[in-house]
Amino acid sequence: MKNTNIKARHTLPIVMVGIFVVAVTVFLLAPTGSEATTSGEATIHAKKIICDDEQYLPDMSGGANITASTATDWLALGDNSDHCWLDANWNFEWRYGTGSYDETGWSSFSVNTPATVQTGNMIQTREVWDSNYIPFTWSSSNVSAEFFCAGDVANYDNWEWIGGVQPNTDYYCVAFNVPEPYCGDGEVQSPNHQGQYEECDGEDGCSQECTWEPATVNAKKVVCDDEADLPNSGTNGLLKPITSSTAQDWVNSHPGCQIVDWRFEWSLPMSTFVPSPTDTSVLIS
Repeated sequence: MKNTNIKARHTLPIVMVGIFVVAVTVFLLAPTGSEATTSGEATIHAKKIICDDEQYLPDMSGGANITASTATDWLALGDNSDHCWLDANWNFEWRYGTGSYDETGWSSFSVNTPATVQTGNMIQTREVWDSNYIPFTWSSSNVSAEFFCAGDVANYDNWEWIGGVQPNTDYYCVAFNVPEPYCGDGEVQSPNHQGQYEECDGEDGCSQECTWEPATVNAKKVVCDDEADLPNSGTNGLLKPITSSTAQDWVNSHPGCQIVDWRFEWSLPMSTFVPSPTDTSVLIS
């Protein structure tokens, strides 16, 4: 019988049975959603700058790529540092892919906790929105909040893209904003950044020029020997306006109670004051 040699060559695993050749093909599905397409990691850092007036925002659309020093370099220009500062706690979000803005799958990162992402992907980023600040115009109009990442420095929207992420690489984002105007900020907005006209309604604390009028807050602390001597004003139907004599009148009628030195705090609501790096509350006694 004639000897027959049969040879087969294939780039995939081969199974030989007698003179039959079976080629086994394995298909690898491309990952989607939050999965990575290649191995390796990159890091996305973000900073948030808040200013006390919109005129101090950089109008950076169309500018250079965002780098590790973009935020600090900008603060060092002119008198920017007198009107703007780095926020210590702002939050951001990122996700893989090219889906629409409203789709799910976003993960959190912050100015304190960078995002670690797998490389070889398209990354979308945005800041976590706070309605106490002026909104994004989502256009080329520069009277707007601003957010830029890496090489995506176009338009005034809250949706930045980092493409072709490389391993062992740091990418940087920076956001800029200003508190939403309010009655008492010393300026009359017509309209304000939400398209609404600012009006004074004549209530206490707001003058016709829409600025806050001076007011004094007095506080006293009453300490009693027995909890039974506390007034429980809100639960016993005894709720009355607090006046300058309320504390002393209570002490006079309750020998086990006395007025003591105490310290209190006050602040304006977030929607009605301009935050700064140092002024968070004031102690009064």
